[in-house]
Amino acid sequence: MTGTEDTSLSIFSTDIVRPLHDGFIFDETLVPARPVTRHDHRENKIWFNAYAVDFWRLESKRSLEANNNIADRETWHLIHDFSVTLDKISEALSKVGRSKDPFVEIMKELSEEYDKKFRGAFGMKQKY
Repeated sequence: MTGTEDTSLSIFSTDIVRPLHDGFIFDETLVPARPVTRHDHRENKIWFNAYAVDFWRLESKRSLEANNNIADRETWHLIHDFSVTLDKISEALSKVGRSKDPFVEIMKELSEEYDKKFRGAFGMKQKY
């Protein structure tokens, strides 16, 4: 995903909806989300970058900063926010999903593993 333009990205239609149900039509405008297009303090466009995926693969704070041009002071906050988002999604799915639903279990496992990598890379105590 790194280097992919914002306009060609739609995780909802390719990665979330299709695995759940082929006939389901998903309207992304109904999902509360932060816009992908961001601007810096000079109103220059900040290109979408797959820092969350890169962190998953590399498990390294330094590599993440170097490969994604992220400032040292922003790295913790970006990865923390993504980890919390995964946790909240997992919690919500466990409340509305059926028990032993494979998707709910996968999201819980993903959330826990991402949090473990986050805490390990930043020298924090493990949650569990």
